[in-house]
Amino acid sequence: MRINHASPYSDHRGNINISVDSDKVGIQSQSPISRAMIFDMTGKLVVMQDGDSHTLTMNLPLNSSGEYIVKVQLADGTGTIKKLLKR
Repeated sequence: MRINHASPYSDHRGNINISVDSDKVGIQSQSPISRAMIFDMTGKLVVMQDGDSHTLTMNLPLNSSGEYIVKVQLADGTGTIKKLLKR
């Protein structure tokens, strides 16, 4: 799995798109998403959600500004890890 310290709106080889707004993280992929996890910068799991579609929306806790790590696992065994900044 490749680590990509990209902006929240960038694609990983065109396969996975992660976006963030005020209290939600949206994930879109060409392959079905099997699981997505959001960690804070201490490594604590904040949110985990299983899926079986090409889109997934995850809620972030209130007052949750800061940096996060998002790990996305796809049904085809690939995935990505990205760093997000929520303001």
